[in-house]
Formats: sequence, structure tokens, C-alpha cells
Amino acid sequence: MTHEHHHGCGCGCGRHHHEPPVVTPEAEAIQVSGHELAILQTVQAAGCLPVARLIALKSDEDEVVIDCLSPVYLYDTADTMEEVKAMGAVLRGLEEKGLLSLDYDRPIRNYDYSLYTRSELYAYFVRTIAEAKGRERFLCDTPDIELGSMAVTDLGEQVCCREH
Repeated sequence: MTHEHHHGCGCGCGRHHHEPPVVTPEAEAIQVSGHELAILQTVQAAGCLPVARLIALKSDEDEVVIDCLSPVYLYDTADTMEEVKAMGAVLRGLEEKGLLSLDYDRPIRNYDYSLYTRSELYAYFVRTIAEAKGRERFLCDTPDIELGSMAVTDLGEQVCCREH
């Protein structure tokens, strides 16, 4: 499935908002920090941005999937685990507030995700699974990465709009 969010995101989905949204009382009541707002506005300006989830699988049982690290948003292939976890916490918080959607099953059409697959973080994850798979009680044996997208929700659009 390709990215199909409900706004003019430049990703080829063909949907566009031509007028600012009406700010509802629900949007008025939501509190966001300056950092959260800056992230929302960055995603809003881009339309959508890449996001990933590092998962571990059990090769002989399709239903065994463990989410090891999500959401993952990278600026650089050298981003540290601490940086990724800190950004992930902010993104998760925005998702919990209903302001941002994190869709690991909706990759951005024609986006080059090599930043994620070539990152030091992913290489470390692959090595960690390889080292652990021979240990007793370690369930998974295959590292994988789900590549998706994040986008500002309609409620998030309203919060961004009220702050302009």
C-alpha cells in the first residue's frame, strides 16, 4: 500500500486542502509544547515524512512479530539510539494526542528509504538480533524494518492553524 493521507502532501496522493481548517473546541483544548508544535509544523509543511519501525520476527512462525523500536525518524545515518528514542517519544506523544498519524504500512511513494536501511542504528539492530538468536529463550531470529510515513491529522492541522 502506498501513502494515502488526507492532505496535499506532495507525495502523489492527489489530495489537497485549499483553505485553512475550522478550529474546533477540541483542538483549542489541546496543549502542545513549542518543540511539539515545531515538529507538527515541519511535518505539515512537508506533507508527510518517513517513519520506520524496527521489528524482530520468528522465521518459522509468521504471527510472531516484536516491535523493538518505534517510531524511528532519522536525520542522518549516524543518529544515535538516544536521539532516535527522544524523537520517538515526541512523535508517540503527538500520535496519542491525535495530532499525528504514524503509519508503518503506508510507505511514501518513490521515497528513498536508504537512510534507514543504511543507518548505523539499523546495522546495530541487525547485529544484536544475530548475536541473540542463538541464546536460550530468545524467541526471534530475523531482524526487519517496516518503512512507512507520518502525517499531520485533521486535528493536528487545526492545532497548527490556531498557532499561526
